[in-house]
Amino acid sequence: MNNFDVLAKKILHESLHVQKGETVTVETWNTGLELAKRVILEARKIGATTLLLFEDEDVFVESAKTLPKEHIGMMGGHEFSLLSQTDAYVFIPGPPIAAYTKVITQEERSATTAYNQSWYEAAEKARLRGARLAFGYIGSDIAKLFGKTQKEIMDHQLKASLVDYGKIREHCNRIAGNLADGEDASIESKAGMLNFTLQGDLTVEDGVVDETDIKEGKNMVYIPPGRIRKQIDPKSVNGRVEFSAEIYSGIVEGIRLEFKEGVLQSYSAKRDAKLLDALIEKITAEKRQVSFMEVGINPLMRYGYAQDRFVSGAVTLGLPRLAGVFRECTLSVNDKYIVTEGKIR
Repeated sequence: MNNFDVLAKKILHESLHVQKGETVTVETWNTGLELAKRVILEARKIGATTLLLFEDEDVFVESAKTLPKEHIGMMGGHEFSLLSQTDAYVFIPGPPIAAYTKVITQEERSATTAYNQSWYEAAEKARLRGARLAFGYIGSDIAKLFGKTQKEIMDHQLKASLVDYGKIREHCNRIAGNLADGEDASIESKAGMLNFTLQGDLTVEDGVVDETDIKEGKNMVYIPPGRIRKQIDPKSVNGRVEFSAEIYSGIVEGIRLEFKEGVLQSYSAKRDAKLLDALIEKITAEKRQVSFMEVGINPLMRYGYAQDRFVSGAVTLGLPRLAGVFRECTLSVNDKYIVTEGKIR
């Protein structure tokens, strides 16, 4: 409970800068209800007006499995109105909508969350300041993949959320200064070297929503924070790499990918290769391309707690349905080292 109180204050004061007289909406599922209560209490201490929304996991799953698609995955006018009148929004999701859950199928999850784009567009239009708590995605099925209990993973993510946001921002800004469009980058891993060109959007997950974020439509931050993402030119990708591990209905280890001019030439895995085959087969040939790179910044996050991408020194490459993490690679941009053997320079 003490960690909940500290985190509630951190989110409302440091992340969302909630002021007296503002409106705060907290949306939670079963897993996050205790934290949601502390957020509500802290918001009221500030002098904000609060509203708590609750989504029951059992009802959600039953709806996903039994109801017609046209009856789910929609936003009503009352929810649009709510967003338009909300200054700060705290979202604690539930395990059934985690990307790698086995509770519902990928198709069922897509149908029940079809409102996502509409929600974010409404939130951007309302200029609300929001935070999403990653620990809410953790269910017992996910925890088993990591050989841990649900509580162990949740507790670790909550502690990693108490990191110094100011220092996270400093690291993000320093690294972001090296990620300009047109810069040539390379990742050296166990299997070899991958070369590509940076091009496109830059996203900084520093745990704080400021005016610049709101103007750019990046008004929902991730908690715990500590990640910077840069898009790349997919056609510029050449070479071979090996990821440490990836989750896809199981943990696939030692994924090797080889690209030539952005086209995936070959792939393999040292463990659970059949899962990798199933994943790749669901991606059409023309979309089997790398679209972004990420660098982890959070010094309190450790590997094996369902947020490997946020670990300080972790480097991630993203393809459709697949985000592969390097734990000990070397990343350089325009011949300048950003990460050396898994350590931020």
